[in-house]
Order: sequence, then structure tokens, then C-alpha cells
Amino acid sequence: MGIPWLGPPLLSLLLAPLPGAAAQERVPEARPGDTVRVVPGALYAAGSFHEWLFGAHYRAVWTTPVRVPVLDLSRFAGGLTPVGAHTGSQTTSLRLKGADGRTYQFRSVFKRPTRRLPPRLQNSVVANMIQDGASASHPYGALVVDRLLSAVGVLHPEPHLFVMPDDPRLGQFRSEFAGLLGILEERPNEADDEGRGGFGRALKVIGPERLFERIDRGSEDRVDARAFLVSRLMDILIGDRDRHRDNWRWALLDDRGPVRWWIPVSRDHDEAFVRADGALIHVAKLYYPQLVSFGPEYDRTLNLNWHAREVDRRFLAGLDRTAWDSAATFVRARLSDRVILDAVEALPPEIFALQGEWFASALRARRDALGEEARRYYELLAREVDLRGTDDAEVAVVRRTGPHTVDVLIRPREGRLPPLVSRRFDDRETHELRINLWGGADSAFVGGSGRAGTRIRVIGGHGRDELVDGSLHGRVRFYDSGRHTRSVLGPGSTLDRRRFEEWVGSDLDRYPPRDWGSWTRPFPWLFTTADVGVFTGLEVAHTRYGFRAFPYRTDLRLRAGWASEAGAAKVAFEGAFRRENSDVSVRVQGHASGIEILKYFGQGNATTRTGPEDFFKVDFDDLAAELDVVFEPRSGLELHAGPAVRYSSTEVEPGRFIASIADTLYGAGAFGSIAGVVGFEYSGGDRSGVPWRGWRVSAETRAHPGVWSADRGFVTLDWEGRVYAGRTDSVHVSPTLALRLGGRSTWGTIPFQELASIGGRENLRGWDTNRFTGRHAVWAGAEVRWPLGGFSFMLPSDFGFFASADVGRVVVDGASPGGWHLGTGGGVWIAPAAPGNTLSVGYLRGGERGAWYAGYGFAF
Repeated sequence: MGIPWLGPPLLSLLLAPLPGAAAQERVPEARPGDTVRVVPGALYAAGSFHEWLFGAHYRAVWTTPVRVPVLDLSRFAGGLTPVGAHTGSQTTSLRLKGADGRTYQFRSVFKRPTRRLPPRLQNSVVANMIQDGASASHPYGALVVDRLLSAVGVLHPEPHLFVMPDDPRLGQFRSEFAGLLGILEERPNEADDEGRGGFGRALKVIGPERLFERIDRGSEDRVDARAFLVSRLMDILIGDRDRHRDNWRWALLDDRGPVRWWIPVSRDHDEAFVRADGALIHVAKLYYPQLVSFGPEYDRTLNLNWHAREVDRRFLAGLDRTAWDSAATFVRARLSDRVILDAVEALPPEIFALQGEWFASALRARRDALGEEARRYYELLAREVDLRGTDDAEVAVVRRTGPHTVDVLIRPREGRLPPLVSRRFDDRETHELRINLWGGADSAFVGGSGRAGTRIRVIGGHGRDELVDGSLHGRVRFYDSGRHTRSVLGPGSTLDRRRFEEWVGSDLDRYPPRDWGSWTRPFPWLFTTADVGVFTGLEVAHTRYGFRAFPYRTDLRLRAGWASEAGAAKVAFEGAFRRENSDVSVRVQGHASGIEILKYFGQGNATTRTGPEDFFKVDFDDLAAELDVVFEPRSGLELHAGPAVRYSSTEVEPGRFIASIADTLYGAGAFGSIAGVVGFEYSGGDRSGVPWRGWRVSAETRAHPGVWSADRGFVTLDWEGRVYAGRTDSVHVSPTLALRLGGRSTWGTIPFQELASIGGRENLRGWDTNRFTGRHAVWAGAEVRWPLGGFSFMLPSDFGFFASADVGRVVVDGASPGGWHLGTGGGVWIAPAAPGNTLSVGYLRGGERGAWYAGYGFAF
């Protein structure tokens, strides 16, 4: 039964027109110096059910009128002159030059995250939902952040809330920016030749790309890690999840010492105080855990800090627990109740009256719990630690100093510069240390008599390196592919000389591939066939990540479900275990199933189908397991080999076909066998779940010896080839011809469950599953998939039709009476948003019956 009250709220979102550029209320004829009334996001108003489903967010804040001053371009900073506009991924901004020599930026409060979508999604339900989700951000959060950062001494540009005037001074930018509500702040820059326009006390200000170039090149340039930690603790306090490398500039305040210490300049706090609530958001968090929500309690530590993983793991690796505790204590001491209230009072008075008490209370609670949250994050980062050298020559000394401790010192080989790293690690916190010396002629010495608790990995990098292990208890692994590297190994240490391409970040590639931690998430397991009925189940996936094991170290998947028509269950398991920097992995798979064989019609290519519908049904319980070693020598090619075991139980129920042949049916009752498996798969082109172009060939043979229940040995061979002759991109598809040719052959004394068969979705549509069974089977299929056009109801979608023909036959004792069995038909398909989302429904008819097929993608 449907839920009648569910339709209107959903339709209100799904069918609502997407807000245009003027979705924010603009102030007409805003005059410099005036104070005007403005509503930043009236479109976010919603009813109670909409708020429950999609989130209340900050809708009340976005829809509350506030009074805001109009910017006076002639007076601010001595006079502002527009010099350029920029349309970012979600923010419209105007750059202005002040008479004081400084550069300023006016950024719209109203965000358009839909700009990141492909053009065909711009006017879709996806765009509507993403735009609606922007109400989770706080339009005035930057004003609160400003006072909080000032209280703890974090460098940042000061924000000012203004409405842009309708002023001729805007010139060519007048139509786009006049009447727009936004935040005006200084762009952190270094002073000009006359000493004007510098940010704060900075002698020099650089962006992230130049910073990384400097600290990678040598040890004269370094990040002030303690100042960065204070800045990051403030990000955690305000719930700002979007803190990647481009959210900082770096200031040099003093250049008189041997080391240039770069201080973080915190910027772009658009994601501060985000409240991601709502029923759908809670479901989405299972697959996108970075959807955190600000409140009195902290969200999951990893989720809040996910986007900052590159900078945090790089810049904070040298700080121990004491440094973290000290920084958290410092921040808490600076943020008194009075400071927090003063920060919240920076909100427009109308908003303070609406939520000021809640806001201040949430910040006080987060401040009080900051020490514990800092401890959790420290411990997360401390489990696997990456220590990084430079392109200069360095010396690393690693010493196991006690039953649980390891001391690490990394210093420049030449000169009197202070160490890059000097820290003690505890194996109760740190499971693995990764010391990458990068370029230069580096030396690494590992020693000490302490027990081998923490695994130590030392990467020599480029150059003539020296790697020495003098420790007593091992768990040391060196990595260096250079021909001129000298190594001295100790007990339990190894040297890996295989090449490996290290990830190097950039402003366009901010997120390193994950090589630490784990992730668990659920998936639905759903499908339907005529024999199985509706199969409903759940899959739980658990993925662990590890050093130089991409895309994962282990991937485990457990599925369980129930078939309505068959009245039986299936439980399946898959596990993939990848080796470090290797093309070789191990795969384990198995199942316990009551739906593998549901009908049996006997052997032959011309068996009859007469009798009641359940006459040919079989009660067949199947247990199977397989262990494969997988080799991937090149992209798209997989070779595998290993042992397999299978045990089945067939219940012979009186009155069914199988009862009449049970005495002579080899494999009936309880039957167990083992096998050796060898196979390959090779593919090219589109390897998605719904291929429109490309090819794939595969083959697998299983050799069963005459042991256990098998009287004699037998062999099976499965093979198939597929070709997809079409074109596609991320947006559209072209007419496609899909072809497949496959078969199965068996030799020896074969139990009935291992025979070759045709029928059903897998190889001969329009017929019962496993309709014909024999010693050998061959099948072929052809399908034309033709796009007819597109439409944009809720989602921009391609749609079309397909026409299909399948043929197949089986052979028993060299004979195949009955000829080729044919199934023909067609159907329609739709690809919402992208070709990879194709759904299809069709009807094919064979010689005895017809069958409907529907689901994700196509049959092949």
C-alpha cells in the first residue's frame, strides 16, 4: 500500500524549477552607505516533512530577513576598484584593488554547488537536491569564525558582510554583482616593492603549490607544525570538514634564522558549522561519511578530517601526544565563555535572536570536549605515521630504545640546521612507521635492542642511499630501487628493490590514495527471475587499506538473502587479499545456497516440458568454496588458479521428475568433489557494469580427481567472448551492436549438477533456466541497442529500444536432436543521468514460453 502523504513533498522538490542566478534576493538600487533588508535564501523554505526527509539544516537562517550595510566603494580601504570576476565551483566572486595597496575579494553568500554538475544535469532532480542541500551551510558562519580565530591567534583575513551597491564604479561587473549579498575580505598577499599591501606582518605570502615546492626541495623551508595544529584544532571545533591544501596560504613572518618557518593563513571557511541532518542524509552517510553535522557533540573523527588527510599526515607527523595536549589546552584556555558569546554576537542581530543561545551552547560543549576529540584524532593519525624527507641529503636514525618505544631523528646531512623530525613513538599507539627520505644521497640507520613492536619501513628514494639495520629484533623493511644503494640487513629485515611510483600531490590532485585504516558499509542485494522470484538481501563490505597496496589491502564482502518464489536462502562470501606493490593477489569465494539449481528436465537437446509447473522442480542445497591466486600482469588481464571444493545435497521428493530417475542420476543425494581451477579474463574498452563499447574474453577449466564422492575424475571448460561495437562518453551513447559467443564442455563421469546447460538470462533468454542439459553446450547472442533520444523529467535521460536474439543447443553422447533453440524479442532501456545507470526491461520468447527480464544493465 502506498503512502499518500509522501507524494506532494517529494514532488515539490523533484519537479521544482532549479533556482537561477537570481535565486538569492537582490536589493534593487542599493545605495552606498545605506542599510538594507535582505533574505539570503528564500528558496530554502520548506515544510516539516521536507525538513524531516532532506534536513532542517539552516533553513530558518537562510529565510530570515536581516539588515545589512551597503558597501561604499569610494571609502572602504580608501576606495575599491574592481579588477576581475571569477565564477568558482559554487561561489561567485569579485576581485577589487584597494587604494591602500591591498587586494580584496567579495564572495557571494549564496552558493551554487550545481555548477560542478555536467551540463545535462543542470536542470534535474539531482541539481535540485544538491542546491537544496546547500542550506546546510551557515550563511554568516564566517563572521563567527573570524572572532574565534582571532582569539587563538590564527592568521586569517577578516570578513565583512555587505550588500554590493548598484554603483557605476562596478563597470562591466555591475549587472552581475549589484545588490548581491556577500563577504568582503582581504586576499592574503605579500607587500609590493614600496612595502604596501602586505598581509598582516607577513614578509612573504605564498600559495600551497609554492609551499610544497619549497619544503620538498630542501630543509631550509618548513611548516610551523604547532601553529598548523592550532589552526586545525579550530577547524575541528567549528566543524569545518572541507580543509584541503588550497584552504591555506602561508606567511613568512621572520627570515632572520637559518630556517624559514611558514605560518598557516586560514581561509575559505564556507563549510564551518555545516548541519547535514535529515533522514536521507543519514542514509547517504553510509556511503559518503564526510557528511558531518555541527552540534554540541563531535561527529566521527575520521569523517570530519577526511579532506585534510594530505596536509595533516604530512605536517603533523612530527608532533607527539604532549604537543597535541598542549595545543588543545591552549585553545580551550583562549576560548572563554565570554569569547564564545562575543563570537556568536557577530551574527546579524536577527539571527542571534533566532539561534544565538543554541550556537553559543554548542560551541561551549565542543570547546569542553576538544581535549578528548584532539586525543582521538591524534591516536588515529598515530597508528600509521608517514615521515617525509626532502630532495637534499638527510640522515635518519631510528632506535628501538625500550620495550615499547622507538626514537626517530631525521636531520640534514650537511650544515647546522635543526632536525626535520625528532620524536619518540610508542608501539601501543603506532603500529607502523614509514620514513620516506625522498631525493638526495640519504642514509638510514636502524638500531637498538628493544622489542620489535612497531613495524619500520624506510624508503630510500632517489639518489645514492645507504640503508643499515643493526637492530636485534627485526620488523624492518627497506625500499630502494636504485642500483647504487648500499644496504646492510639485520635479523628479520629485508630490502625491496621493486620500483614504485610515489603519489605526488598538486593543486588539482589534493587527495592521496588511501593506504591506512578501513571502511565498512552495507549494500542492498536485490534481483528477480521467474524461478527465484524476488530475491531480497544485504551485502556488507569491509575494506582495509595498506602500504603500497592499491586500491586496497583486503576487501571482504558477505551477502545473505531470501528468494520469495523458491522459498530458499543464499549466503555468499568474497575476499580479495592484495600483496604489497605486487600484481599477485589472493581471492577467496564461496556460498551456501538453495537457489543454484531449481529445475531439472533431464539430459538432451529435445527433452519435453509436460506436467504440472512444479513437476521439474529440484530441492538442491549447495556448498562451495574456492581459493585462487590472481595475477594481473597488465591492465585488463587477469589470470587465476587454485583449488575449489563443492558439496551438494539433492532431496528426491516423490511425484517429481527427479524421483523417476533418482536411481540412475549420478550426483543426486549427497555429493562432494574437489577441483583444480585455472582461468583467465582479458578485456578492453569500457569495463563498466554496463559496457557500450569494448570486448571481453574469458575461459576457465576445472579438473576434478576421482576422490570423495566422485567415482572417477572429470573436467569442465567454460569459455565466452563478448564484443560491444558502439561509442559512449560520460553523457551520451550511440547505436551499439552487442555480440556474445560461449560454451561449456565436460569430459569424464559427470554428476548432473556439473553438466552443461542452456536456458534463462545467462545464455538463452525466453526459456526456463537450465532448460536443456548435456555434456556440451554452445550459445550465441546478438543485441542491437538503439538510442531514440533524451528527455529531462526529473533527470536528463537517454532512452531507446533493444532487439535481441539468442540461440543455443546441447550435445549428449555426440548427438543433438532438436537443432538450435531460439529466443527472440526486445525491450526498452533508459539511462538516467549517465550511460552507466542503464535500466532495461524486455520480453523474449522461446519455443515453449516467453519471459520478462528487467534489471540493471543488459543481459550481457
